[in-house]
This record gives sequence, structure tokens and C-alpha cells, in this order.
Amino acid sequence: EQDPEKKMSADELLNYATELKLNAANLLDYTKVIELCKKAEAKGLSKENQEFCKQLKVSTQIQRGLAITQFFMQDDNASTDALPKNWKVFRSMALMDLEAGADEANDIAAVQLAIGRLNMLPGGDLKKAKKALDTAIKNAADDPSVLVPSLKYRAEMETNLHKIIAYLERAKKLAPDNTSLLEMFARQWIKVKDYEKALALIEEALKLNPENREYQKIKAYALVGLDRNEEAEKLFNKALEGSDKENFLAVIERAEFYSSIGKRNEAIKLFSEMIARVQVPGLYYFRAALYGQDKKFKEALNDLNQCLRIDPNFSEALQLKGAIYLQMEKYDDALKIFEDMLAKKPHDLNALSQVAYTYSKKGNFEKAKSILEKGLVEHADNIELLRSLGDACLMFGKWKETAENYDKILKIAPDDSGVLNNYAWMLATAPDSSVRNGKKALEMAKKAADLSWYKEAHILSTLGAAYAELGDFANAKKWSAEAVKFAEKEKHDRLADLKAELESYKIKKPWREIPEGLKKPDQK
Repeated sequence: EQDPEKKMSADELLNYATELKLNAANLLDYTKVIELCKKAEAKGLSKENQEFCKQLKVSTQIQRGLAITQFFMQDDNASTDALPKNWKVFRSMALMDLEAGADEANDIAAVQLAIGRLNMLPGGDLKKAKKALDTAIKNAADDPSVLVPSLKYRAEMETNLHKIIAYLERAKKLAPDNTSLLEMFARQWIKVKDYEKALALIEEALKLNPENREYQKIKAYALVGLDRNEEAEKLFNKALEGSDKENFLAVIERAEFYSSIGKRNEAIKLFSEMIARVQVPGLYYFRAALYGQDKKFKEALNDLNQCLRIDPNFSEALQLKGAIYLQMEKYDDALKIFEDMLAKKPHDLNALSQVAYTYSKKGNFEKAKSILEKGLVEHADNIELLRSLGDACLMFGKWKETAENYDKILKIAPDDSGVLNNYAWMLATAPDSSVRNGKKALEMAKKAADLSWYKEAHILSTLGAAYAELGDFANAKKWSAEAVKFAEKEKHDRLADLKAELESYKIKKPWREIPEGLKKPDQK
């Protein structure tokens, strides 16, 4: 049967597209309008109609792109597992539509929000996502339908904790009853260890939705942070009421909670009871992780071996096994694991870093350096490789090379608190006086402490060391004591070192640290 559209003139096709656009209500309608516009353009239009046709096509593409994007905005925290198998095709179509009309869109903010959200999904361009969301925030005025999700998504992509809090505070003013926003905000306060604020926010969410089990769990963790463990345990158990005892995820959740309140044996018992019923590799892996935290290395390795007998390709189990060998100082065993992982996946930068780190622990700096520099040939701006190289240089007292690598990272990521902290530590504590720079160390240490809300023991330790290098022992003692306080609460593995630093400042003696790679055998 002949297609009637072939007999239509360009103007008739454009009129048909215009009529259809007036009643367009779904993706098929939008797609048909776009096709008609393309056919009209191909047949030739007057200059006036060419412009009209272009505007009609672009506006319809924007509508289609926004309609598709709604599939990806139903739940801010939804996994892509919940999306259709062909979601990537729809994402690509929506991005093409939106980007084609972004410069001419009437509602710039809504279009940029959509572009940002689509690029946040796996395989998207994260730089484009940030830029689009920033544009949406700038142009959204006070429209909560666009501004609130834009602020939430932007907060998800941010690493600077102060900026994250600022985004969420602004969103909350616009949508005080948005429970998913309250949940996200509470989680963030837990992350920065401000448990009072976390508790207040999640209680607001529970007033609006008292039966929400996820909110009850978050409240329980906030209570743990406030040392209200008994109350927290009752609430967490209530949240898991009715969960099947053989439910894998429920067991993991309960075990993680027990571990957080210091009941690691209870957590191990949960996994043991389930392993008695079903031999799932993940159960052995999680129990091994708990054994590892208790330094029960033999038990941990037994579980990991059992896990890998069931699933030889369980990469997390291989990674943990290597890490346990490192703790046991069995460097050759660790190296074999990490080198095997790298051989199977030559582009696995994490495995490459682990191989290099293991060579560093074996005392072979040149080999570690060579491996990392080879990786940096293809990934010159990779922060993790640069960090690994900088840390290796620091471990062996290669002060100039340490600074060069840390400087490269800070040009890319100026708010990287870990690098700022390590750099400041070197400048404050290096045994070589030509390396030390108390003023610069203090500047970096303050920024690292501010970025971590003055709540991380190792960073406060660095702040104390920087003050001590400048001869300000009052502040050195103040921040060193804070470091010890947090370390005691969290059972920090460097607690003894932190206490030694504090004693040093009490007698007005700056801290000096010989890098691990330069220590003599009797100093280790």
C-alpha cells in the first residue's frame, strides 16, 4: 500500500506535523512529528517555513527528551537494575534530543536538569552532568520542581562536604516535607559525624512516614553515633521485624549493625548460622571481613579459601585475601594474588596500585615506581595512580617527588582531604629540616580538617603536628588531644602513636617521623 505522505508537498507535511503536535501525548506522537518535520525539510520549504519547521522539530525533540527522562527520575536513589534492559538506548535518544535543542529551549533549567540526570547514569559524562546541573541551578529561580532535584543530584556528585551540606540546606528550605531529601540529608550528617543533626532530620522524616523501615535504620545509626546503643539496637531490630531469617540481605544488614556497636561476635554468629544452612560465597566473604577486623587471620583465610573454591572469580574475596596477607606481612603471597588479578585484567588500575604498594612494602621502591609510572603513561591524570605514586615516594623519603605528585593531584582535585593531609604531614614531620615548612603544613592541615569537619583522628593529628612545627604547642596539644579522643571512640589502629604524639607536645617537642621505607630493621 502506497504511503500517502509521499504524495504530500513539503507545506502539507509541515501542516500535518503542526496539527499532530497540538494533540501529541506520548513518545510515538512526538517521534511522528519529528519524522514529518524531517520529511518536509527534505522536500524543500520556503525560507519562512524552514525556520518554523526547525523550531517545531526542536521543541518536539525537547518534549520527547524530557518525557524519556522522566523514566530516570522516579526515584533519586533507584538502581539501574530497576530500569528496562534497553535503558541505555532511551538515554542516548533523550540526550540527543535535549542537546539538539538545549540552546533554544524556553525552559533552560528543566532541560539542563534532564541532561545532568542522564549523564549521571553509568556510562555518562560526569563533567557534562555537573555543568548541566550547575546551569539548571542558576536558571531555575525558585521553582522547586526543578531546583530541588537539581540541588539533590548536584549534592550526590560533590566531594566537598561543605558544598554538599549547602546544596541540601537550600533544597530543604524549598521542600521541607520532602522525605527522600530529609533521608539524604540525615545520611550526610552521619557521614560527617554530626549525629545530633542527623537524628533531628530523620525524626522529621519519620513524623511524615513513621513506618518507613529505612528511616528507622538511619535513626538507629544516628543513635549509635550518640552512644545510645541499647536504644539503637531495639529500633534496628524493629526495622527488621518480619524479615526472613534466611534472607541474605537482612542477615548482612543485621551483622553490619552489630559490628557498628561493637558486637562483632554476634555478627559472626549470624553468618555462621546462615552458612550452616546454605553455602553462599558471599557469606564466607563477609564473615572473613569480620575475622580480619579482629585480626583472626587464620579464620579469615579459611573463609576466603572456601569462598574462592565456590567462586574462583570473586574479585572482592581475592582483594581481601591479598589485604590480609599484607597485614600478616606475607608480601610474596599478597603479590601473587595481586599480580594474578592484574594479569587477568591488565587495565584494572586498582590491581596495578595494589601490586605497586606490595612492592613498596617489600622495600622495592624502584619496582613500585616503575609500575605506577607505566600506568600513568596511559592515565596521566588518574588521581588514584598519582596518589599511589605520591604515597610510595613519601614512604621512602623521596620528598621532592612526593610533592610533585601531590601537587598534580591538587591541581585536579584541590579539595582532596587525604592528599592535603599527607602533604601537610610530610611538611610538618619530615626528619629533613630542608623539607619542613610549618606555615604551608598548617595551611594544608587546616583545609583538610575543615573539609572533614574536624572529625577525623588522623587529620587532627596532622593539624597538631603542624602547630608543633611552628612552636605553637598550646594548639598542638589541643588538636592532638582531639585526635586521641576520636581514636579512642573509634578504636583507631594508630591510637598508641597518637598518644605518643600528644606526650611529645606536652614537653614542647615537635613530632618527627622516619618514613617506613627508611627505617632500619630495629626501628620497625
